[in-house]
Amino acid sequence: MLLGISEVDGFAIAMIAILGTSFSFVALILFAVIRSARRSNREVEDLLDEVNQDEPTQPAGDRGKDEPPAQPWEKKADWWQKDD
Repeated sequence: MLLGISEVDGFAIAMIAILGTSFSFVALILFAVIRSARRSNREVEDLLDEVNQDEPTQPAGDRGKDEPPAQPWEKKADWWQKDD
């Protein structure tokens, strides 16, 4: 026993120190994420929004049954059914 601290007290103090260190790392990571989110480049986001608005999107399931696939590597939606 050194300085009036028993082994059990030393273990408890060590666990509290480890928990404090762990929580400080989590807080540091959250701080970095929030800080980088505030610094996001607005011009890039505007350009991405513009590109998304220019390209018409049509889900594969909304195509008509007689329409060919949009891309040559795509299969028809009902490829697993037998053609009668």
